[in-house]
Amino acid sequence: MSEHVAQQAAFLVTLPRDDAERLSAEAHAAGCADCRRALDAAREMQRSVARALTPEAPAPARLEKAAAAVEREMSRERRTERALGVLVALGVVSSWLFQIALDHSTASTDARRVVVSLSVLAVAIVAVIVSKGRRRLALFALVATSGLLARAAGTVAALEPKIGAQCTLWEVVSAAIPWTVAALVSRRWGASFSRGDMMTIAAGGALASQAAQHLTCPVWHADAHLLLFHLGGVILAMALGGLGPRSRPNLAAT
Repeated sequence: MSEHVAQQAAFLVTLPRDDAERLSAEAHAAGCADCRRALDAAREMQRSVARALTPEAPAPARLEKAAAAVEREMSRERRTERALGVLVALGVVSSWLFQIALDHSTASTDARRVVVSLSVLAVAIVAVIVSKGRRRLALFALVATSGLLARAAGTVAALEPKIGAQCTLWEVVSAAIPWTVAALVSRRWGASFSRGDMMTIAAGGALASQAAQHLTCPVWHADAHLLLFHLGGVILAMALGGLGPRSRPNLAAT
């Protein structure tokens, strides 16, 4: 190649090193200062573009700092989730105590009924704590436990609708206790509760109330009453719990 290659320099340096056209251009540039400078400038530009397109590996210290920040954030979120679980569980316990306080003077002290009541309360507490990530299982456990308690305790055929209306009302009111705790705390801390979470929490509060009514309800052994008003109260509270607004999901999701 005898022609000058300065105007084609940017193209020529992109060709393979053993390309005939590039070899001819480099041979020409060996004796032509202008073309040699043009090829050198094109090669430098090519190297600059390659460096710009190749991401620079972060320094180890920077990587460690970023990893530490991520770990701190994850640790903070775990602590927040645990604290929320404890507060909601305390709300469920408050539902049980609230129901007991309504009729404390007539509450049974029979050891067997007390053990059953506390066992059902424990199911409600565990269900609301583990609800994140296991929501369907938690809801099933709450409703199933309510149904089993109503079925097992019912030994006589009776409905008692007037008393039943009060039992359902108090279950719904009791369900509002942990539900309100979850709503207020989640807003304060920017936590995340889905609609299903709130349904589970409300059902947990209602089941705690039902557990307490196992000690306080005057017709605690009436099967139709228990199935319609006690189990029905838990289902109603669960449905109502899903009607409220969900909290904003600012935390990585339980």
